[in-house]
Amino acid sequence: MAADDGKISSKILCLTQVDFKDEFDEKFEKSYHYLMSIVNGLSERETHDALNSHVSKGAQQHEDICLGLLYSILSDPPSAVKSYRDLTLVTRDVMNLVLTRLNQLLMERYSKLQPVCRQQVIWLTKELVKSNILGADSVCHSLMRNIQGGDISTNNILLAEQILDIFIDERLWVEKNATILALSVYTYLRLIVDHMPSHLSALRQKETDYCVSMLREKFMDCTMIGRDLVRLLQNVARIPEFQALWKDLINNPQTLGEQFTGVAQLLTSKTPRRFLLSRLTPSMENKIVFLLSKVRFGQQKRYQDWFQKQFLSTPESQTLRFDLIRCICGVIHPTNEVLCSDIIPRWAVIGWLLTTSTSNVAASNAKLSLFYDWLFFQPNKDNIMNIEPAILVMYHSIKQHPTVTVTLLDFLCRIVSNYSIPLQDLVREGVRQSLRAILEKRVLPSLLPLFEYPKLDRELRATIRENFAEFCYTNPEAPLTIVESLPSPDSGLDSDPPPISPRMGHVVVDDPDDSDSDDIMELGERSESITARFSDDDDDILPPSSSDEKCFELNEPKSLKKEKREKTVLNDPPENMFRPITMAMTPATISMTSIADLTEHLDLLPPEIQQFVRSLPAEKDNEMQCEIMEKMLEHIIQMDMFDVSMATALSVCLCSMLKEMMAQPALPEDIGEESIADAIGKPLFVLFRNLCQIDDDNHRLQTLVSEMYSRVKSVGYLLVFYLTASKSDDDYFQYYTNVSDGDLEARIVTDMTHCSEADVRLLCYLAPTLYTQFEDECLGNSDLLRVYVESIDSSQLQDLIFQVMLGNLTMFDKDNVIEAVAQSLTWETFEQFCVWQLVTAHQIDIDYVLPLALKLKTKLHPEALANLLLMLKAEKPSTDILKHIYARSCTDTDKFSTSILHYWSKEYDMQLAENTKSLLLKFNTTPRRRQRIPGNKGPGLPTVQQILTHLNLLRQTCNYKKDTFFSQDATLEGLYQVQLNSSDGIKNRFSDLFALCDDYTESSRKTRTARKLGTSAARVAKKTAVAVIEILSDSDSDDDDELIVIPAKKRKKASSSPNVSDSD
Repeated sequence: MAADDGKISSKILCLTQVDFKDEFDEKFEKSYHYLMSIVNGLSERETHDALNSHVSKGAQQHEDICLGLLYSILSDPPSAVKSYRDLTLVTRDVMNLVLTRLNQLLMERYSKLQPVCRQQVIWLTKELVKSNILGADSVCHSLMRNIQGGDISTNNILLAEQILDIFIDERLWVEKNATILALSVYTYLRLIVDHMPSHLSALRQKETDYCVSMLREKFMDCTMIGRDLVRLLQNVARIPEFQALWKDLINNPQTLGEQFTGVAQLLTSKTPRRFLLSRLTPSMENKIVFLLSKVRFGQQKRYQDWFQKQFLSTPESQTLRFDLIRCICGVIHPTNEVLCSDIIPRWAVIGWLLTTSTSNVAASNAKLSLFYDWLFFQPNKDNIMNIEPAILVMYHSIKQHPTVTVTLLDFLCRIVSNYSIPLQDLVREGVRQSLRAILEKRVLPSLLPLFEYPKLDRELRATIRENFAEFCYTNPEAPLTIVESLPSPDSGLDSDPPPISPRMGHVVVDDPDDSDSDDIMELGERSESITARFSDDDDDILPPSSSDEKCFELNEPKSLKKEKREKTVLNDPPENMFRPITMAMTPATISMTSIADLTEHLDLLPPEIQQFVRSLPAEKDNEMQCEIMEKMLEHIIQMDMFDVSMATALSVCLCSMLKEMMAQPALPEDIGEESIADAIGKPLFVLFRNLCQIDDDNHRLQTLVSEMYSRVKSVGYLLVFYLTASKSDDDYFQYYTNVSDGDLEARIVTDMTHCSEADVRLLCYLAPTLYTQFEDECLGNSDLLRVYVESIDSSQLQDLIFQVMLGNLTMFDKDNVIEAVAQSLTWETFEQFCVWQLVTAHQIDIDYVLPLALKLKTKLHPEALANLLLMLKAEKPSTDILKHIYARSCTDTDKFSTSILHYWSKEYDMQLAENTKSLLLKFNTTPRRRQRIPGNKGPGLPTVQQILTHLNLLRQTCNYKKDTFFSQDATLEGLYQVQLNSSDGIKNRFSDLFALCDDYTESSRKTRTARKLGTSAARVAKKTAVAVIEILSDSDSDDDDELIVIPAKKRKKASSSPNVSDSD
């Protein structure tokens, strides 16, 4: 609504005379007016009925009603209670829409909110927490983000205290939300440092009590903060409550948590990015991200002045510097595209923050923030991008700001021995690991320019050599060459910094600890408008709004000249260079120097084709290159004649010009539909597309591709990649089959070998295609399997297993698995491990692998035996399986059979006993002249001596009190039957084993005697033909019924009369 003077006004936002009406505010007002038009003049009951009726009409009506009620809560405190009650009654999405809009308001417009609106936001947040609304924690997080570090203004202090009061009053809710608990502890531990003035003592004490109580009662929830929790606790260590906490941390860590082992456990745990980012307000975040993604190096002065005036102008704001440095190092990770551009680098921003500090304490904390990830760096967990800015600040400051370099080197040397005396060795190893990673990832080609810089004073140089001796040893000639590459010491401050080589600072790697992380967000995504992004592992990080892209810049040297960077980028990298860097830093896809060397071949081509070929390297834009290639191929198809000689000449030209592009990894880092489409949008893939789509009756393009295939080894697997990425029909794979003569199976193996040397990720990406489209050639192919398992790492093995489990990949089946496994017995340990993992993933029945058990030797094939043993552990001891186990030769040193039999004897004792008895009896009942050791046709039946040998070794490992296998009747009966028919030699050899069935033998004799007696009586009974007659007595006496037995007469002998008894 407009006031009388024409000024635009708002009930929730503070607008100036030059501000336009905010779309967000207009949406709120419109929804509020819609709400008022419905409920005006209605009673409370009628209001509820009307609101429920309208929200049921559709999503738009529901949104308007909810936003109108939210606007009423924020702008009209007297009606807030009623509006909130109505909101809880009419919402259909558990307030998801309201929470989303409220978070948007807090993250993008909190600084413009009216004072009344701010208070209502606090009131609404408290009500949401009281009602335990799902998503209330996100509102609390957004509010905490707006508490500015280094600011003790009234509004900021009020906000901090009000949020703290909510957490104290609703402590049970906080304790149930581990993330909010940890974020609140992290936030207020940081704010305590700002609240040291005496007039803030009450707030400081309240913050101290809250943090200490949460740390003592919920310490394990707070450990998710990681190593920065220790850094924050160090800053408040002089406060008595925290002094007592420190004593427990060091001396009695388990009093804080049963699983907590000490400070080292925290220091070796990386701090998640959401914590580092939480100490920057959304406005600061937008400014920093804008600076590092859009401001050119050399044009930063006015941006720098603005930021300094806005956020760093007061003495209290000096503490904000180490928040900024921690965020820049740990959260904002630019891509290679940004690093190769003329955008201001991270090290320059950090250098400005260090040089403009006006407090010695703040400067020390800023240096600690810069090197903090160095102290406990672990290559397998930490990210190289976290330590990269520090080394580049020192390197690039040698020329213009040598004091910065010397100060940082001195700080690094001192902190190694002084940060923590008990953990001194751990800190020193962490710093050394950091320096090794810097050299390994080629952030710098050498550390000599720093450690051997001639202007370092003698004491500092001695300290460096004492702490980092392994990095100071150099070739006598090397230091002079490297130091000469640095800028001269007497050059001016405004001169250009040294050109950065492809290995210096251009590093983008995946964080090894972010397998379970969230979306990777980086600076410099490919778009016309570069928007700030953040990298790898944490959730709840929102991309900054483009509406707050304010102007600010840094006071550092002039920009690197573009031609210098291009010259550096085009240098040929060595073969052992970090592969992702090499890929990202080669912008040219077509060689510019190859035309002069191709004159001989160009002369063999028609003039029109020559023109196309010459124009390819002259064009810089990739789309234009693709268009030229498209026109050239169309012209070739329409030509009257295009013979083999022309195809050969053209293939030589194309291979020479496209060699750089073909040498780069084809598979993008982030695999998605858009990135894959971009990956195949290059001139070579234009040729493949036309090969598949154009009706080429004369096979001209097929000939051209075949000629290129014969010259460049990458053409084959790149063709398969295109067919896979473009989701071509199955018929199109014939073009790969026809690309060359010869054995297709051998060609696939050769091409995939070349692919493994160039890009292992692409090799894994092509696996489902190869094993599906070329099933006959690939299924069970041990040579192709070897290419995969000798190239992949554990992560890529996991991806292959995923594909197998999803049904997209079948590498072998029951008919060829044993041959593939047999071929792998001589491979490396990890390669065999991969093979067995893939076999397990295919869920192949063990019956198809078990025949190997007869051939495997303990000393020669430990990998195969170990994996086969684990597969057997998942099975039950069936007769077929036991045939292979008992038929295996057994020695005292070979524990394979004994191990699995011992396991089965504990888990499946009855089944093992029955099946063992079955094998023993089958063998024992076989005529001796027909007993033979199994031949090559199958395992057959094991010999009795083999079974007895295995059982005898098993007997020596069993605990008779716990294991019941040898007390089973089936086991004892089998041993007894074997003993009866065995020779004296076997009885003597296995006497201890047969002794187990002695008791069974005595009882069995009694049983047999009884059975014999019973048999004789039965025979007599049959001969005498006894008849049984029941006579029921009807007398009045209580006598029982009488049974009268009358024997039948014998045929040849008269029987005597029976004596009938009348007794009861």
